[in-house]
Amino acid sequence: MPNEMREFLLDKIQNEKAEIYTKSETRHNKYDKDNRVVGQTVFSMDDDESHGTQKFFYLSGPILDTLESGGTLFVDEFDARLHPNLVVKLFSLFNSPIHNKQGAQLVVSAQNSIFLQAERLRKDQVWFVEKDRYEASHIYSLADFKSVKVRKSENFESNYLKGKYGATPYLNALDSFENLVCEEERTWPQER
Repeated sequence: MPNEMREFLLDKIQNEKAEIYTKSETRHNKYDKDNRVVGQTVFSMDDDESHGTQKFFYLSGPILDTLESGGTLFVDEFDARLHPNLVVKLFSLFNSPIHNKQGAQLVVSAQNSIFLQAERLRKDQVWFVEKDRYEASHIYSLADFKSVKVRKSENFESNYLKGKYGATPYLNALDSFENLVCEEERTWPQER
C-alpha cells in the first residue's frame, strides 16, 4: 500500500478510533426500467464478485506499492482470470516513464501470448521456459536468438504460436482422442 495511504489509515485508527473492516465490499448502482439510478447494492468482494475482479482488487495494492517504491513484483500466472485488455494495461504501467518513475520491475509468468506483440516488450524482456523430454525445465530469452532469426519487426506472437521459439506445450497426444479415453469410458455411451 502506498506510504501516504498507510499513514492516513494509521492516523485514522489511532487518533479517531475508526472502525476497521475486515471484509472488502463494492457498491453497484441499481437501475429502473428507464435506466435511471434508483439506489445501490453492496457486494462482498469475496462472495459476490467474479474471480477476475477479486484478483484485480488484490493485485492493485502490490502493483501501486511497487510502482511507488521502485521495487520488483513477482506474480505467477499474472494473466489468469483477468481480461486481456486489463492485463496489457497493468503491464504497460511498468513500461511507462510517467507511471514508473522509480524504475519498478514486474516479473511474471503468463500463458497469454499477447505479451509477445513487439511493441509491448523488448526481446531481452521476454523469457521462455521449455521442458525437455526428461521434464527438466530450461529458461532462455528471446534475445538469445540471433538477429537474423528474430528481427524486431517480426510478429513475435505469431512466431511463438507456430513454435519458432520453442517453449510450446506438447499437444500431439490430443490428435487421437482414443488415447485419452480409458476402456471403461469407451463402452459407456453404447450402454445407455
